[in-house]
Amino acid sequence: MSSLLTNESSLIALTTLRSINKNLNMVQQQISTGKSVSNARDNASIWAVATVMQSDVDSFSAISDSLNLGASTVAVARGASEQVTSLLQEMKNLVVAAQEDNVDRAKIQTDVDQLTEQIDSIVGAA
Repeated sequence: MSSLLTNESSLIALTTLRSINKNLNMVQQQISTGKSVSNARDNASIWAVATVMQSDVDSFSAISDSLNLGASTVAVARGASEQVTSLLQEMKNLVVAAQEDNVDRAKIQTDVDQLTEQIDSIVGAA
């Protein structure tokens, strides 16, 4: 009767099985992380480069988010400024109309006050 410790084909099979299990564990880790180099043990130099690149990607993502927020803020401010410009043009027309004879200046002043309130509202909302 041969023992496991002296049976050469059993030792080869056991070594092969251990190697396959090691490779299986490595592949399972790669699949679970989605990365071929998931830690420094896999390949230290590639892992270091990948870590720096991931940090750069995260930084660029944060910068992109900030730029998008800035673009949205500028778009809101631009829309508000266009509305204010339109209301100021209406005010100018009312002031010109108030210089005419036989006009109700109190009514024109009420209209100007309403336009001023609209401008304040737009500026407050923007």
